[in-house]
Amino acid sequence: TFKTAITQNYINLLSDVIWCGDKKIQSGGGYGNAATYYQAYFRISTNPTLICLDAGLDEKISKYTSQDIINGNGMLKTAISNTSPQEYKYYNIGLITADEVAYGGGAVNKINNNYYLYTGDQYFTMTPAVFERFGRVFRIMNDGRLDRELNFYGDHTAIMRPSIALVSSVILDNEIIGQNGTKAHPYVIAVPELKQS
Repeated sequence: TFKTAITQNYINLLSDVIWCGDKKIQSGGGYGNAATYYQAYFRISTNPTLICLDAGLDEKISKYTSQDIINGNGMLKTAISNTSPQEYKYYNIGLITADEVAYGGGAVNKINNNYYLYTGDQYFTMTPAVFERFGRVFRIMNDGRLDRELNFYGDHTAIMRPSIALVSSVILDNEIIGQNGTKAHPYVIAVPELKQS
């Protein structure tokens, strides 16, 4: 699991960045049985962005951080002591966005098994597409295409693939060795702490 594989030994290498849920509504009210289309549903095919757009007056609605215990991944916190008040360890982890997939080579409803995010498995992004009785999020399908139509409920399963961000000192203080950043030849960061395990 992420908790045992990464955070126990390498938690100090992970940065708490903004994970973007991008819940800005294009049409609909965002509630009830009437369809609500989120902006990403229309944007991804022609105009993906790496800027987290504000979702309304409360811009936190689309911007999660690991220590945001109301809207964000801070709900995954784990107590590291029994003191009162308790101390917590937060997991700096998110999911990839549909925009990042589009920049990486994925496209809506276009089969592509030749880009580095393709794994042969179906997995979720954190970008909402439509809500109509059931929520639909973008997901990468097992043929590599981005899909925005599958309902987000028990009839469909997909893998959760974590996304992490390294603190800048990891890049600045360590050598990036070999390879060229492709799926077959990923970048490898020569961090001394990682070499010891």
